[in-house]
Amino acid sequence: MTLDERNQRASLVATQSLLSCVQHHDAAAVGAAIDAHIARLNHLRQGVARGEFPAIERAALLPHDPTECGSDFVLDGASAWITVDSLSVYIKREAEGVVVDVFPAGAEGTGSLASTYAYFDEAEEVVCEELGISLDDVLTWSGARYEEQSPDVRAQLLRAFAAGKTFDDVAAELATA
Repeated sequence: MTLDERNQRASLVATQSLLSCVQHHDAAAVGAAIDAHIARLNHLRQGVARGEFPAIERAALLPHDPTECGSDFVLDGASAWITVDSLSVYIKREAEGVVVDVFPAGAEGTGSLASTYAYFDEAEEVVCEELGISLDDVLTWSGARYEEQSPDVRAQLLRAFAAGKTFDDVAAELATA
């Protein structure tokens, strides 16, 4: 994907979110969406000026449900910055999980004020417990193909197993999604 295509996609996602808020007559959400977009553009402009961003990533946050207005998003890219008043929150996907660092807004190049992380496999254990299923049973059900999947697909497979679906049916559904 070219840089121009990435910028077009990011603008399209921001516009879709904004339009959804307007359609739902949610003035506060419209203002928040505009502020978030402006903050992201300012952050990118400052980072480019400092030489921190050799290329702009594609839109990292996508609306969880594009037909709804709100603040529920999915991290689609490798990382994302979110500005919360005087704080900049950096969320970064790693192979094993996610890392979150909090910086003073405008001083993102300094040491973080706070940092945390979580592992995907720990989340899977909690989901299994909540659903009353065993990860070993899921592995048997999937013929060990479970471990080859991405974390988001694995979460869907856990729920499908708990619902009594077959692995092949779920795999076919995911292939067409």
